[in-house]
Amino acid sequence: MNRRIPLVALLLLVVPIVFAQQTATSIAERLEAIIEADPASERMHVGVYVTDAETGEVLYARNERKLFTPASNAKLFSSAFALETWTRDKTFETVAELRTSPEAGVRELVIHGGGDPVFGTEDLRALIDAVLPESDSDGGPVAVRIEDGSNSEISPRFRFHYGPGWMWDDFSYGYSMPVTRLMMDYNVQSVLVREGSNPDVAATVAPANDATRVWFDPALAPGTRWDIVRHAFEDEYIVSSGNGTSQEPRTIGGDRAVARPLAWIRSVAESHLAERGIGTVPGVPAEAASSLVVARTEIHLSPPLSEILPLFNKPSENAIGEMLLLGLGEQLGGEWTWSAGEKAMRAWLETVGLPGDSFRLVDGSGLSRYDLITPECTVALLSHMWRSEQRDVYVASLPIAGIDGTLSGRMKDTPAQGRVLAKTGTMSGVSCVSGYANVSEERTLVFSILTNGYVGSSAPTRTLQDRLCVALFDADGQP
Repeated sequence: MNRRIPLVALLLLVVPIVFAQQTATSIAERLEAIIEADPASERMHVGVYVTDAETGEVLYARNERKLFTPASNAKLFSSAFALETWTRDKTFETVAELRTSPEAGVRELVIHGGGDPVFGTEDLRALIDAVLPESDSDGGPVAVRIEDGSNSEISPRFRFHYGPGWMWDDFSYGYSMPVTRLMMDYNVQSVLVREGSNPDVAATVAPANDATRVWFDPALAPGTRWDIVRHAFEDEYIVSSGNGTSQEPRTIGGDRAVARPLAWIRSVAESHLAERGIGTVPGVPAEAASSLVVARTEIHLSPPLSEILPLFNKPSENAIGEMLLLGLGEQLGGEWTWSAGEKAMRAWLETVGLPGDSFRLVDGSGLSRYDLITPECTVALLSHMWRSEQRDVYVASLPIAGIDGTLSGRMKDTPAQGRVLAKTGTMSGVSCVSGYANVSEERTLVFSILTNGYVGSSAPTRTLQDRLCVALFDADGQP
């Protein structure tokens, strides 16, 4: 017997489907129109992928399976790997030992690096004071030794403390630091120069140490605005002529990566001991080394990983990513090397469903030009972390649009302010942003916007990214 379905019932069945399609189409049409109308997109490569966090529905896709250089979007992957492997409570130890030989009359202060990515100058000083309290200050000079055990390599024939695919002409800058198991202040120091019309120019380094040399280009003229550059692989900084002139005396400076970090850390430790009136000697005589015994041990414990990740992702601190990846490589692959870290992270990413041909990540920060990801695999990773038990820590570590981190100045006074949490990534010709958009109390979108291959300033492509992020809210009917 034929039964007719009432027209009203049919409408009730069809309308929700049509509405869902219109919403998805609206998002797709809006994003597509923004990209097509934007002059910045004419020459560069643009990849965009947007899904619903809960349902996985694809709302927009453009070049989603093309490979892009991610820059610091790579941090999304290394921080997820660390958090899922170690969980939020993971900490790192740095150990100080005071070794003595009463018979030989010598003392040795040994600092053991434990891979703490946020160990700093004040931590070193506190550790020294704990293992060498005031009561021991008159016990004679001390030899300082750093036990680091780093085995950073990019090939068996060429060993040094920089990641594979890093650009050599970045090595002077604070964002491209050498990586060692004992890292202090991200292996970066400040070089400050007092400039002005007075020909007597003062230069200081912080923290104080004797491993750093600063000298001045004799061609400098009074009133010239100077720059600070470093000789490759040497902690020798040259104050050289720049463009323009200073109108009045001022202090200039900047963070500069340390070329020989272990010698630098040792020198900082010796300077601290000198401030306390404790003399230092170059080392323990060979004949006395075998008679040394441990007199005191102190341990510095890092903050938990849940507190380290915001220091990593919000300001986009490269050093933290490398320390995390190398530490994971050692734990899971047996070696504190980039190659071991890369293999361990690849294995984990494949277990969470990312196809092996959709990414190549050889470091933990995104500094490498070898790194490649697709918008689709990035959204897949973000979607996995949305379902993870570690979601709250992971999401809270990301910059917030218009509020903090590398997004603090972006999307202000728009619906996206405070509601887009995403990781940026920038290097020459590369600008990316991927993360989450809380378009309503009930709905979150996952997105990845990767742009490569432009010339000049990243400002136009950032403007395009911001417009796309804001359009996610407009398209969903939000104010």
